[in-house]
Amino acid sequence: MVTKTSRRLKVSFATIQTDLHLVTVTCVYLACKVEEFNVSIAQFVSNIRGDREKASNIILNNELLLMQQLNYNLTIHNPFRPMEGLLIDIKTRSSLKDPERLRCSVEELLERTFQTDACLLYAPSQIALAAILHSASRLQENLDSYVTGTLFGQHGADKLPNLIECVRSK
Repeated sequence: MVTKTSRRLKVSFATIQTDLHLVTVTCVYLACKVEEFNVSIAQFVSNIRGDREKASNIILNNELLLMQQLNYNLTIHNPFRPMEGLLIDIKTRSSLKDPERLRCSVEELLERTFQTDACLLYAPSQIALAAILHSASRLQENLDSYVTGTLFGQHGADKLPNLIECVRSK
């Protein structure tokens, strides 16, 4: 959450006219609130070296400004929930034996996406599907029929060549 909030701010406003450290600390405090990790400002600044009262004032003064800069878009939807849904769907509607084998590799890949801007560029369901397909490929499993038949529906076969060409060209 903190990383994505900081990146969203950086992407939205290329030139920040304030101390990046103060913005980061404010992002961490705001992320605690958004993720419903209740921590008072006194508890939060107790982990900061230096003048804690000054730090409290800076964080509280920058909090609203930060929310305004983010246009009050405080949530970052992550791909873990769509991953769960896709794995359940694969279990019930595909011929893949033991889809649970994919989980470890998929979760590892999803964790690595948080080090990129992927969550800001693609829908969580797209990231989850890409991770599942990549993990299946690494295990020499094929989910093409699931994607084309189940996810694309009756027009899946028509769309597959175009989709493959788009993926290869990127």
